[in-house]
Amino acid sequence: KDEDNKEIVVKGFRLRNGIGSKYNFLSLLINEARLYGDEFEFKGSGYGHGIGMPQWSGKYMAEQGHTAIAILRKYYKGVEFVQLEF
Repeated sequence: KDEDNKEIVVKGFRLRNGIGSKYNFLSLLINEARLYGDEFEFKGSGYGHGIGMPQWSGKYMAEQGHTAIAILRKYYKGVEFVQLEF
């Protein structure tokens, strides 16, 4: 809430883009946000998907023309990718 006690709603992707990538949000399931002077404190739940590939980074790489395999290799080191035949 702002100084007039009005609720402020910010979409998750705007929050992440606005604060930058140096802050790690494991999940955007935020239950509470407080302002202390010029700093925010967020309390939340969850751990994101927890599988290691940030969706926005993968999306950006795809838009730059990277293949699905190239994107997966960036985030899943030491994994062997094989093609299955049925």
